[in-house]
Amino acid sequence: MRNLLIRSASAIIYGALLIIGCVFYTPVLYATLGLFAVFGIIELKNLSNIKISKNALTIWIALCLIDILSFILLIEANLLDINSLLLLISAICLQIFVISFFSNLVTNKILQFLSTSAIYIVFPLILMIFLQTNKTANNFSYLLILLILIWINDTFAYIIGSLVGKHKFCEKISPKKTWEGLLGGFIITLVAAIIINLYYFKFENTIVLTSVLIVCVSATLGDLFESKIKREAEVKDSGKLIPGHGGILDRIDSLLIAAPTFSFFILILKYF
Repeated sequence: MRNLLIRSASAIIYGALLIIGCVFYTPVLYATLGLFAVFGIIELKNLSNIKISKNALTIWIALCLIDILSFILLIEANLLDINSLLLLISAICLQIFVISFFSNLVTNKILQFLSTSAIYIVFPLILMIFLQTNKTANNFSYLLILLILIWINDTFAYIIGSLVGKHKFCEKISPKKTWEGLLGGFIITLVAAIIINLYYFKFENTIVLTSVLIVCVSATLGDLFESKIKREAEVKDSGKLIPGHGGILDRIDSLLIAAPTFSFFILILKYF
């Protein structure tokens, strides 16, 4: 009971920070995503079991935060477009290339960690900012829509899987996942999305269905990917930062894969 209360309190604080940032005061979102980047990279480093100096790790985290800050400045200066987004992605790739050029200074394992942290953590966080700045006709940010869909899917996939789940899904990676939970989470998320769409957005049904499918599948893949990393590291949680939940990566694993895929879908809708 005590553990459930701790988990619930942590989830409420986490959700409140994101909702406040999405709806009321964007700097809260920026600060929260910055913290996600810092602790996420540290957790990934620990899971990777690599030896890297504190100075080197600090410099890398600082570079990643500069990338995120640069993207925010582009937004505040009203310079955000597809070209600036591609430019920033290129800058991140250039950082990795430069480090690779001096590969005699680091091991292949460190290079793999640097590349993975940029692609797996920093890039999705930047795209979350992109989703926040792009809004529907009635001023709903796409990031808030993504968060709502993920939370509904995760919650009901867990509940239904716990109640009636019998057929395991990817048992070697995530033993608690079941096909019943996945299907139940998807169906309830789809029904909720249709109802919300009727009252707020008026998107075409095909867009709603595609959005829910993309989010549910990619969120599940994000969960599985992080579970695989933890299994290879032989740990239960990515860290101990969040009481009752583990680490930051345990909390945002679904978002890290869902944000890029949902962003690409939004880009297709906007520009094609």
